[in-house]
Amino acid sequence: MDTTTTENQSDIQRVADQRKLHTMAEISKLMKMWQQSENIHSTQKESNNQNYQMTAVGYISVKKEIVTAS
Repeated sequence: MDTTTTENQSDIQRVADQRKLHTMAEISKLMKMWQQSENIHSTQKESNNQNYQMTAVGYISVKKEIVTAS
């Protein structure tokens, strides 16, 4: 049996396995960044909705004070 061929095949397999692991790690990072981006988007959207609600309440209360003052 030729050990040189076996060693070369082992080296090729090791390089292929490292590439697979690297690709899986990159995909994992990408998925985490995507999830964090979605979380940030949800938080910003919720915050914007709360700001609109506060603005509406503030506007109504100011309007009531104007009517009361009249």
